[in-house]
Amino acid sequence: MFRLLVVEDEEMIRNKIIYNTNWKEHGFVEVFQASNGKEALDIVRKNNIDIVITDIQMPEMNGIELIREIKGLNRGIKCIIITAYAEFEYAKESVRLHVNDYILKPFKSKDLLDIVKKTLGGNYKGEE
Repeated sequence: MFRLLVVEDEEMIRNKIIYNTNWKEHGFVEVFQASNGKEALDIVRKNNIDIVITDIQMPEMNGIELIREIKGLNRGIKCIIITAYAEFEYAKESVRLHVNDYILKPFKSKDLLDIVKKTLGGNYKGEE
């Protein structure tokens, strides 16, 4: 059973990620949410998060800074970036930070779920 953290400052997109997929049906016992990187980092420190789906451009702390902090905690948390920005610098920094995947907005909920499953790899045993 997994714990997911969705980090997105746009409420509509955050809700799409959280509510358009039945995460429990796919093996997730808890789905946390945050509207910026600082909130997310607090959640990561207090909970055993398995996978983080984060936007890049957010107030307080952006997604790249958040991932850098998460990787510094060395907890083996998987990270997926969702972004409207197809800028090469973001992609390059994502590779440096060993981000597991990178998806551009707009995206389909099913495509995001497929990426989450792929990211969890052999650990994923959710219901199909």
